Amino acid sequence: MSKSPLLEQTLNDEQQSSRMKTYLNELKQNSLDRMRPLDPHAFCKDIQQYFDDVSYRIDLQKLYNPISTCYYSTQMRYLPALFHVSKGKDRNQTEQYTYQLQFWDTQTYEMIFVKEIDFMPTKCAISFNYFFYVIDQEEDNSINLIYITDNVEIKELKIISNILNFKTKSLRYIELKDDNTYKHDQKIDIQSIITITKKESLYNQQTKNKTLIDFIIVIRQSNNSLDFNSLKLNQNPIEMKGVIENFLQLSDHSPELEQSCLYRSKSYNLKVTVVNDIVYAIALSEYSLDLYSDMVLRERMDAKDKNFKEIGMSLKAFYIRCQTKEGENSYYELKHQAQVNISFLSQKLIDDRSFRMSNIYGKILHDYVSIYKGFYLVDYDENPLCLVAHFDTISAFDIMRGEFTQRIKFEDEILAIFEQEYSNNQKQNQSKMICLILKNLDVHIDIMSYIGSQRDNIIQEKPSFSLSQHFGIDSQKFEFLDIGSEKGQGTYFFIYSSNKIVCINEGLLFDDIDTGEKCILKMNYINQLVDQSDKIKLLITNEQKIVLYEIKELAPSFGYQNDQEKVRRKIKLEKQKDLYDTLEGQLLFHSALTLDLNHHIILVSKQFVVLLDNQGNILKATSRQIVNGDFIGKDFSYLLRQESQDSTEHGLFMFNVPFIVDRRDVQFLLLKQIDVGHNPHLKLFKNVERIGFMQSISCYVVHPYLHLNNIKLMGVESYGKSLLSKQIGQLYMRLTERNLLIVWNVMTGKIVDKIIVEKDVFNRNEELVFEKNHSEFLLLVSRNQTITSEKSYDANYVPKQKTWLKDQITISKQLQPQKRKWKIVEVKKVEDSIDISTKQFDFPYSENQVMLINSDITLMIVITDWIRVSLYAKVQEQNGFIKWQHKFNVSDFPFYFEKQAAQLVSEQPHFNYLSPDFKYYLIYNTSGLYQIKTMVSQELVGSLGKGAVSMRPKQTLRQAVNRFHWIDSTRFLVVSDDGIQKTYKLGENNQILEEGYNVIPIKEVTQMSKYLIDAEIPFKSLKYGVDGDILTKLRECYQLYKQNYYLNAFPEKKDKFNLLFRIHSTEFSAQTIQSFSFLHWTLTDRLVKGIYPVKNIPILVFEIVLFSMLPEGNILHALKNQTEKLLDAFDRCHNDNGILYHVPFLPNIDGEDPFTRVLQNNLPKDVDQKQLFSVLKYLKFYEIDHHSRCIKHLYPKIISTGTQIALDYFESRFKSTLQLEAIKTGVMNSDNIVSSPQLNNQVIEEIQGTNNEDEKKVSIKLELLDMPGIYHFRDKHFSEFFRSLQDVEGYGFFTNRAIMQIVDFNFPYVKHALMTHSVIPFAVYHLLSVIYMNAIYETRNESEGYQIANITFGIILIGFSFYFLCSEIRQCINIGMVRYFDTFWNYVDILAPISVLIVQGFSIVDKEDMHISNAANRYLLAISTLLMWIKFISNLRIFEKTNYLIRMVYEVITDMGIFLFVYAVTVAAFGDAFLRISSGNEKDDQFISSFAHAFLYAYSMTLGGFETDKFGTIAVELVWLLWVMCTIIGMIVMLNLLIAIISGSHEKVIQNQLGAQYKEMAELILENSYLVPMELRESYVDMNKLMIKVTLNENHDEAINTIEQQLDSMKNQLVTTKDIMEKNISGAVSELQARQKVQDTTLNNILKNVGELRYQFIKTQYKEQTIQVKIYPQPLTLVMLREVQEWNQFQMYESWFCRAKKFTGCKSGQTRAAKLRIEMDENLYHCNICNFDFCEKCFSFYKNSHKHEMVKTSYGDIHEKYQGGWECKARYFRSCQTDSTLDLKDPYMTFYHRKSLSRFDEQFDLCVDCAQYYADQTN
Repeated sequence: MSKSPLLEQTLNDEQQSSRMKTYLNELKQNSLDRMRPLDPHAFCKDIQQYFDDVSYRIDLQKLYNPISTCYYSTQMRYLPALFHVSKGKDRNQTEQYTYQLQFWDTQTYEMIFVKEIDFMPTKCAISFNYFFYVIDQEEDNSINLIYITDNVEIKELKIISNILNFKTKSLRYIELKDDNTYKHDQKIDIQSIITITKKESLYNQQTKNKTLIDFIIVIRQSNNSLDFNSLKLNQNPIEMKGVIENFLQLSDHSPELEQSCLYRSKSYNLKVTVVNDIVYAIALSEYSLDLYSDMVLRERMDAKDKNFKEIGMSLKAFYIRCQTKEGENSYYELKHQAQVNISFLSQKLIDDRSFRMSNIYGKILHDYVSIYKGFYLVDYDENPLCLVAHFDTISAFDIMRGEFTQRIKFEDEILAIFEQEYSNNQKQNQSKMICLILKNLDVHIDIMSYIGSQRDNIIQEKPSFSLSQHFGIDSQKFEFLDIGSEKGQGTYFFIYSSNKIVCINEGLLFDDIDTGEKCILKMNYINQLVDQSDKIKLLITNEQKIVLYEIKELAPSFGYQNDQEKVRRKIKLEKQKDLYDTLEGQLLFHSALTLDLNHHIILVSKQFVVLLDNQGNILKATSRQIVNGDFIGKDFSYLLRQESQDSTEHGLFMFNVPFIVDRRDVQFLLLKQIDVGHNPHLKLFKNVERIGFMQSISCYVVHPYLHLNNIKLMGVESYGKSLLSKQIGQLYMRLTERNLLIVWNVMTGKIVDKIIVEKDVFNRNEELVFEKNHSEFLLLVSRNQTITSEKSYDANYVPKQKTWLKDQITISKQLQPQKRKWKIVEVKKVEDSIDISTKQFDFPYSENQVMLINSDITLMIVITDWIRVSLYAKVQEQNGFIKWQHKFNVSDFPFYFEKQAAQLVSEQPHFNYLSPDFKYYLIYNTSGLYQIKTMVSQELVGSLGKGAVSMRPKQTLRQAVNRFHWIDSTRFLVVSDDGIQKTYKLGENNQILEEGYNVIPIKEVTQMSKYLIDAEIPFKSLKYGVDGDILTKLRECYQLYKQNYYLNAFPEKKDKFNLLFRIHSTEFSAQTIQSFSFLHWTLTDRLVKGIYPVKNIPILVFEIVLFSMLPEGNILHALKNQTEKLLDAFDRCHNDNGILYHVPFLPNIDGEDPFTRVLQNNLPKDVDQKQLFSVLKYLKFYEIDHHSRCIKHLYPKIISTGTQIALDYFESRFKSTLQLEAIKTGVMNSDNIVSSPQLNNQVIEEIQGTNNEDEKKVSIKLELLDMPGIYHFRDKHFSEFFRSLQDVEGYGFFTNRAIMQIVDFNFPYVKHALMTHSVIPFAVYHLLSVIYMNAIYETRNESEGYQIANITFGIILIGFSFYFLCSEIRQCINIGMVRYFDTFWNYVDILAPISVLIVQGFSIVDKEDMHISNAANRYLLAISTLLMWIKFISNLRIFEKTNYLIRMVYEVITDMGIFLFVYAVTVAAFGDAFLRISSGNEKDDQFISSFAHAFLYAYSMTLGGFETDKFGTIAVELVWLLWVMCTIIGMIVMLNLLIAIISGSHEKVIQNQLGAQYKEMAELILENSYLVPMELRESYVDMNKLMIKVTLNENHDEAINTIEQQLDSMKNQLVTTKDIMEKNISGAVSELQARQKVQDTTLNNILKNVGELRYQFIKTQYKEQTIQVKIYPQPLTLVMLREVQEWNQFQMYESWFCRAKKFTGCKSGQTRAAKLRIEMDENLYHCNICNFDFCEKCFSFYKNSHKHEMVKTSYGDIHEKYQGGWECKARYFRSCQTDSTLDLKDPYMTFYHRKSLSRFDEQFDLCVDCAQYYADQTN
């Protein structure tokens, strides 16, 4: 055996450094392109784009680029393929290419022949064993023929060109020439000639054993349809003129379809295939697209209408390329499924955007071609490579550069590539080796030693060993089983044949493995997903059964130290047991896995998935074309399915093993529809947490784990320990000890660049990493002391210490700190490049020293172990060298925020109370206040107030301050102990301003619940989405997303991607944490597409989908076009009583909430806004800040629905917190208070009236109205909110507490503004108008004094009129013209001042002697006066006692509208009748003169104003009759009806008086908010906060203070009385205790004797009593404790206790009164014998407490047994009710006990009462 290459000496550091520099120089060409930031919207455009971006795609076409294949029939065994092949690089590093013709056996998947040619063939064709091709560049223009014999021998020859003439583009399309040409009168357009096997029934028995070939000629007719003909050949061509005798038509034509195209097309494209003896064809002309099956035209479509451009065909489907008017291509697939009946209706759009028509060749080839033998991801010189094994070559693909860099050629074809691990005891680690086996059975161990040179090379070294002595040279006689390191159990590579097994382990060959098995068919490794022990299990399948084996090592491995070590170690396969008989059909499985080998095993083959359990049951499920599988863990595993003729899905799938085992149902989830071949090489690369597989034959895809929400950075662990890491934008960088800066993209996890530092930043021999550095920079310190001659060194860097004694030696002199050189290393991004800067300085060094440098490197804090804090400032920087100067010692540095000052260094403090620039720091004073203080000037900035940084009882200051941290130089975050976050900003004039808030959701189900109690680490150090199951991680990501979004952590749009992606790093590793996983994105996508109904997804999976925050949002955002599914999602997670499963409701990164996306995309016709907002009935159950800020802008639309659901929702938004509930007393005049959910000290003092002790304190109740910001005048939705209130009908919303609170909040400001700007000025205006009209106007011309008064008043009234007109114009602009003129009062408001102006105008005109009629003037005066009084009345609307009266008048008049119309018609009818009679009288006797007079006459008559003596002389009787009717109808009927209407309106207003009042107030706010001064509108309260509702607590007595005094007095009296009684009782107790002791001794002796007699009597008379109980599987026996002690020889059972104490009811919360459970997906444990059920939690807690076996199932599987649901029987369990004073050590106490054979058996006891309660009555 040759020496392992692993033992060869590696390159020294200089060689490695030189090679690395050469390599890195090449990377500079394309590093800038990789470092350009991705657009988050383009990156996350859809799930397909995401998969492409996070995956590495190794382009295999650079090795073998498939050009074409002429294989068209599954009847043919041999497949020819033309490849453009890379031959490697020449001396000038130029890639060399050639063409290869490869021939593959479709039955064995083996390549039988390969031929290299210099030029690409222009024509080629195959007919079973014959292959023709033509190369135009050949001089003789000959036809090359390759013939494959029945013995698979290859013969090549050439045919001279004058024999055959090729007229068409493909060699298959031929005509014979000269004497062999078929003679026909008309020209024949032959499109294709294909060959198929003839059906045997058409021929005699003599030809049965021969393969008969039938030639089919495809001829195009004039109407572009095809005619299929069989070519009948002359059997005796010598005697006759030609070879061809005739054409036999094979199919009839379809005249209906063929007549649809009457013109012959100039261009024509035809594709033909033969599948399962059926001929398929697709033809494209200028006018039509034709579809043929079984040589019959099945369908024809208009090509111009659909704009078809190109067609193609594989063996499984037709392909069509269409082009839109914009020039974009779309591709369609139509699968024929090997059926005759096909239609264009079954076509499917291809979603894969990378698909091209050239991919069709790959779809044909990948089913049979196996060029590649394996793929491995390795690290070479800290550079990730992918090794590709193909034929006799290993090609190394540089993953970062994206190109093949080296090829290694071996002496024979590679059969397999595999991995080995070698234990190196000297280095205490595992070294990995990549190995391979050649076709000649040579084995090369550790081929990585061949990689390194930049040139391609041919391996001349001898192999490590050979297997030919064990298996011969026929590679088809043996197979491989590779157990790689990704399994976590060592590396074993088995080579086996039917009767021989050898193994390669740690690079050594073990050839003495004997199992005794004969005729081995298959070996499988059992992937134990849960039990990751060192015991490796194998399955060996022979002709009769499947046998379980275990790998045993008979001696441990000691490494490659000497040959004796190798001999001592052996590998053995130890038989465990025969599992199962071989299944029917001799199925061979390629994968095996299990969760519990003692319970079941799952076997996977290409066609089936088989579940075998320990009872011998077999579940065999069909699952076609499974070609590969790999298994990650318990929950999710991966497999690949190949496309078949009838499959609808193929590609990468995932399945859940527990689901298969528990449900006994095999289901797979499609992750990615992708083309895979028959051997796609699916492989798990555990070290980089990625999975690789081959897509078709074009590329190898390496993608991260798709079921997790994290992406491990590519190759991060191979670079070793990180000295410094930093994220800049989308780039994440790590500086390593080898002075390499590695750059990754945060969103993809891909390595972007590798930068070698030109000047070594870190010198391991001369420098140390200063670990006690608490800055964001890397701080290095020299190992050796620096000698400096600078005199000012000590003065600058060593602070002076005072001495109190002569010649006293200070502590600093005692310690003698060493002078050393220090280096600051910083990573920055400058434009498009990464810059690493270093700064140096000299400074003392001591062992226990902590150093902090601020963000801009201007200040430094040094903490020594004597708890001295010194502040240094940068005074000079020159050429990267810094000089520091000591400023002062910080005397009040807050060490009390740490555990102990003495442990400052060992505890590694976080210093989260220091701002990043050291400008501010947090302190805690003796008054209990947290204060902000400046570092340099030591000035106090301000206080946070008591309770701002809350502390739970018994918490330390450190725990409290851990919930505080600085965001940047002026902003900090505080988290309350009940999970409310607030950000503050240091404003001008040292003000501390609240900036934002966030309420952490679902605290109780994440780490947040424990953290808020313990707070052992700083809040900023919390790890979100890192630990726990996927649901827990996504919940935490949801918490962080909400926090960062609402606290505006990433204000720039380009940084919004950080909401979804972030880095979690350690010293040796790093990973991208996402707020979603690809798996659940896939589920979301398929749910949206309707593949999965919402109700059919298991609730646990659906809950994970809900918490997946995708780039466009979660599932609620994705369902923007499917409102019904969105409603189903809410229904699934809630019921009428509350929340079943939390539903996140947040904006996406673009700020769109789910409702807005639905509304923007237009609701479906069958869904209205009421249905959409019906989910408010569920949202009302959620806590503060769950969704309120998200839907605030939708409040107007919600109100417009006018539903009771909306009213209930608004009512539900009054919420309380723990802080509010703790405030019990306060003052009632604390109105208009707003706050974040966490009240600050100022608000609390205002509520409690702390600053005004004269205020009466009462019992109050505080509530927050969770409708943020809508109350504020300056809120952009304020006006729209009040407009929607005005538009809603009725008063329901105005009696809603939330609406009333908002109205009450703002109305006082509007009322005050109205009083100031409208009511009072108008009162003056109106008063002057009344005085003017009554005292001046009528006498204005009588004297000069009146004229002056007239002018004066006129000027004043005109001024007032313009003032009010301007005010109305402002109002019109503010609310809009339409809404302004939609209100009655606005007409009055604008007409009143206009009328006054007109009156004054008339007065001026009259003074100028211009004549105006007196009547017109009086009309105007009357109208103006009336309008002024009406406007005066309208001003009464602002007062509480009069506004409802005004509203009543308005409502009455409005309600009278229809009545007045009917009344007017009635009056007009009677008046017209009277007019007709009156007109017949003489002129003097007419009592009505006109129609208007008649209307007024009848109107007067209805009101009782009539004269019966003036009815004329004509038809007087009829007049009397009409008079009677008019008075009855008008006076009695109509007026009483009017009274009824007015009464109804009055009653309605009275009943809704409160609502009418608030509606009027809301209208006034809407119309007049502009009157509130701008300064007041902006500053009256803070924006975007929550209103606080303070109400009187009626359940408490108002005189609380008096009661408290009385209670204190009573308490003092009780204490005094207690002291006296204790003194009197003390003596009596002592005497009683002495007596009791004597009595107890006597009594015990008596009881002991009586008990002994009782025990002996019972023992002689005793008949054993047993009982079966429901809570223990074994029967119990009635015994005495003494009896049990005797059984155990008095060595145990000193006492007993009733085990029923632990049976305390259902652990999942089911009570006796609870409803039955009806969730179909809910799991439970069920007894099939007695129908006894446990929930999962009870089964886990109560263990095996039932007498029968219980099986895990779901309610859906057993629901037929039950009517209406199931119940956990533990709901009836009760704890033991026995008195706790019972003596359990009494040896004569009786109880029920399990009689056991051994004292080591389980002991179980029940008291008599519990035994009777739990007795099983069925026995």
